[in-house]
Amino acid sequence: MLTNDKKADHSRTTASADALYLIRKGGYYYRPNAQGYTSHKADAGRYTLAEAISHSHPNGPNGPRDGIDYMPADDAKTDAA
Repeated sequence: MLTNDKKADHSRTTASADALYLIRKGGYYYRPNAQGYTSHKADAGRYTLAEAISHSHPNGPNGPRDGIDYMPADDAKTDAA
């Protein structure tokens, strides 16, 4: 049986497993399938957490990040027109 703490951890894990992320490098976002860059969030690809981590750590988990990071897609504000 799960305690309240374990239930909360499980809920966070499940929620983050379903979340989608934007990958950013030098102020630009990866397009879908990591094929090019865009400055518009609306045109950016959406990636699973595992994909975002994989792309943002091109030199292994302890290597340089090369200016790449990721953010939850639902936190990304849309671009102003």
